[in-house]
Amino acid sequence: MIGALLLYKLKSYLKREGNPWRVVLSIFLIINAVFYGFLFGTLTQLLESGTIENISKDDFIKYTLLLIFVITPGRMIFPGYKPLKQLFPKYYPLSITQRYAASLINDFLTPYFFYLSLFIVSGSLFANTPDSQFLVSGFLFMICAHLLRRCIQYMLDFSLKPSGVLMAFIILLILAFGLYNIDYWIFKPYVILTAAGLFFVMGWVQEWSIKESRLRKIRSTSLKTNLQLKLLFNNPKVKLPLLIGFSVKTGLLLLDFFLFRKNGVHLFNGQFVYWLFVPPLIYFTYVFNNIWAFWFNLWLNLQLRIGDYKAMIIQAFFLMLPLLIIDAVITLPILLLSWDDKTFILTFYFTTTFSMLLLSFLWSL
Repeated sequence: MIGALLLYKLKSYLKREGNPWRVVLSIFLIINAVFYGFLFGTLTQLLESGTIENISKDDFIKYTLLLIFVITPGRMIFPGYKPLKQLFPKYYPLSITQRYAASLINDFLTPYFFYLSLFIVSGSLFANTPDSQFLVSGFLFMICAHLLRRCIQYMLDFSLKPSGVLMAFIILLILAFGLYNIDYWIFKPYVILTAAGLFFVMGWVQEWSIKESRLRKIRSTSLKTNLQLKLLFNNPKVKLPLLIGFSVKTGLLLLDFFLFRKNGVHLFNGQFVYWLFVPPLIYFTYVFNNIWAFWFNLWLNLQLRIGDYKAMIIQAFFLMLPLLIIDAVITLPILLLSWDDKTFILTFYFTTTFSMLLLSFLWSL
C-alpha cells in the first residue's frame, strides 16, 4: 500500500512538472532553499568565531528552530485554511494504523517539506558543525510541528469523542508550559523525539475517535454534543475568524508568560491593552456578538418552529460553550502562573466572560 502511494505521488509530480513554468518555479525555489541554507550556515560560523556578538550561536539556532515550529502548523491558516481530508474512502479495508501512516506519508510528500528539508540539510552542511545539532533538531522540529498541526485539525474538522478532545488539550497545555524550559531541552533530541512520539500517539487516538464517531452514527446514538461542535467548527464563515482570534490571543498570552519569566515585566506593561486579551473578548468581537448572522438558517428554523426567545438564548449558549471552555482551559493556567493575585485573576476573568455572554444574547437578538 505504501509503495503504491509513493508511486502514485511520483507519477503525479512528474505529470505536474511537464509544464515548463513549473519546472522554472521548482528550480527557483530549490536555489532559494539552498541559498537560505548557505546564509544560515555562514551566520552560524560567524557567531561561533565571535565575529558577530549580538547573539550567541545557540540562540540563533534556537530561534531558527522555533520559526520552523511556528511556520509549519501556521500553514493551515495562511494563506487559506485547508481542511484535513481523509486519504481513503470509508469502505476501504484498511486498519486505523494503515490509514494514519499513509496519511502522514502523503502529508510529508509535498513541496513545502521538500524545500524545508533542503534548507535544513544545506544549512547544516554550510554551518560545518561536527555535532550536526541543527540537522537532527531541524528534522525533529519539522516532524513534531506537523504532527501538532494534524492534532489541531482533527479537533476542528472531525467530530471527535470528548475523551479525544480532552486528551488533545491536555497535551497542548503540557507543550505550552514546556516551552518555558526551552533552553534546557531544545538541543536534546530525545526530548523532541518524545514529544513527536506523543503527538503521533495522540493523532492515532484521534483517528480512532473518528472511526468510533462514525460507528456511533450508524448505531443512531445521541449526537447532541457533536451537533454543537459541527455547527461551530464546520461553518466556514466562523472557522477562520475563530482560528485567527485563538491564535492571536494564545500567542500574546504565551509571549507575555515568557517575557515575564525572563525579564519580570508584562506585555504592554500590564496596562489596559493587556487586559483586553485576558477575557474571551476577541471571540465575542469577531463572532458571538452577532451570532445569528453566522447561523441564519438555524435562527430561521427556531423562529418558524418555536418562535421563543428562550430557545434561541439556550441554543446560542451551547454554540458558544465549547470555545469558552477551551479558552478557559488554556488562558487561566497561563494567567495564574504569571500573576500573584489569583483571586483577582479568577474574579476578573469569570465576571467579564459572564457579562459578555449576557450582552451577546442581547446584541444577537
